[in-house]
Amino acid sequence: ALFGTRDPCKAGSRWNRFAFSKLDLGKTLQVEETESGSALLLIDGIPRTELPDGSWLPFTLSGDNAICSIAEYVGGPVVIDNSNSMCSEMMVDILDNPAVDFRDSNVRRMIASPDAHLEDLSPTVLDTKILKSLKLPSCTFAATYPIFLKAWSSP
Repeated sequence: ALFGTRDPCKAGSRWNRFAFSKLDLGKTLQVEETESGSALLLIDGIPRTELPDGSWLPFTLSGDNAICSIAEYVGGPVVIDNSNSMCSEMMVDILDNPAVDFRDSNVRRMIASPDAHLEDLSPTVLDTKILKSLKLPSCTFAATYPIFLKAWSSP
């Protein structure tokens, strides 16, 4: 079977609450500290989420870290290779897949609430919603990834 992608501005596009998806397998995860002490997590240089200051990771990430596997839900395991071991089971760390959340960062591709109307999928898919309508005069997000929608409401 083949799966296509929808323009993010069109009704029916899919929006995820989790920061990392299966599209990130094999990509590089980096961590940068923000001015406020939080951690900005990036995939191939693109910000995905920001974690609050303090003990935000169960291990230390430095340099380039390969993503070995991902569970697509908030809190799901993301297996990280931070030792260039080719994802050997003995040399990996596990990070809980965080929710998308930006506190101090300026994320460019963002749609603000109440411009978007999201609904649950049927049957329900954990941490995923479908765009029903978008109230913007123009939308220029076509073919860009990722785009962040600041309109999520938790059940």
